[in-house]
Amino acid sequence: MNRDKAFKLINQEREHQEKLLDSGKWERMSESPMEFLADIRVYTRKCEEAFVSTGSNLKAMDYMRKIAALAVAAMEKNETPGRGW
Repeated sequence: MNRDKAFKLINQEREHQEKLLDSGKWERMSESPMEFLADIRVYTRKCEEAFVSTGSNLKAMDYMRKIAALAVAAMEKNETPGRGW
């Protein structure tokens, strides 16, 4: 997969997260970096469990997409310095 396609999948996941928030199906979005890290840890465990239980990269990568989108959401909510700041 190329980077453009990977970023497209992350953007689609972010849009999905926002729809869940707007519909009330997702209670709240994290705010601080530490809250986002806690959410990312939950999905990291699910990613590891998915791979171990199925041996499938596909299910693990489903969670990896969610993790990447959460990292983007954290950057949206919190000032993030550029490389070499």
